Amino acid sequence: MRYRGLGGALLFKPLPGGHALGDDAKAIAREWLMAALAGGESWIWGEDDTLLVKELDEIEVEVRNPLYTRRLAELWQR
Repeated sequence: MRYRGLGGALLFKPLPGGHALGDDAKAIAREWLMAALAGGESWIWGEDDTLLVKELDEIEVEVRNPLYTRRLAELWQR
């Protein structure tokens, strides 16, 4: 939350299995990193608390996930 509050971008997605990196976690991480490295601005945003996609100004900065692409948004909402 503090990192985001300072302007950092990160993706948070709770998944079953604790800290183990299952296929779901790897797919989301791969998609997010590729989009983030491409350098584009995110136009899709998700909220940690609700796991809903919302308008940017409807999500507090501390719980905001830049989803970048429609595919990433779909993976994140699963």
